[in-house]
Amino acid sequence: MTNLKKVKRIAKDIRKAFEEIDKKYTGHTGGDLGGHCGRASVQLYLACRRVGIKIGINKGEGHMFNTYRDRIIDITATQFGVRRKVFVRKIPKKIGKLPSYHRTCCTYDTAKSAIDVYDDRLDINRDKRVVLKYIGE
Repeated sequence: MTNLKKVKRIAKDIRKAFEEIDKKYTGHTGGDLGGHCGRASVQLYLACRRVGIKIGINKGEGHMFNTYRDRIIDITATQFGVRRKVFVRKIPKKIGKLPSYHRTCCTYDTAKSAIDVYDDRLDINRDKRVVLKYIGE
């Protein structure tokens, strides 16, 4: 299995975990995962690192998502009306073709640096407990 396929599989599992988190802890049932982008991006980053795959955590206009090589991986893009639960697309040469929420304004080198941005909204330990159920650790 290629690393991109592994990242996609892990992303699907993290997405399922955050659907549970959204329903259980916020009472939402719509499943668009609005407001969870920072925490979900951090958990995808950490899960990939655990299996030796380095991905990025990126911040666009009011949104966080991940990148792997030349791909955008976004497990909360549904909040913007995207239908695919795990949105993956090649980063175009002309960045202007991307919606503003996917135009990277900064990339975080570590999960901690990304967490610091959203420190008042993060419950990383709770998220990690739920995520671990879904990724089989």
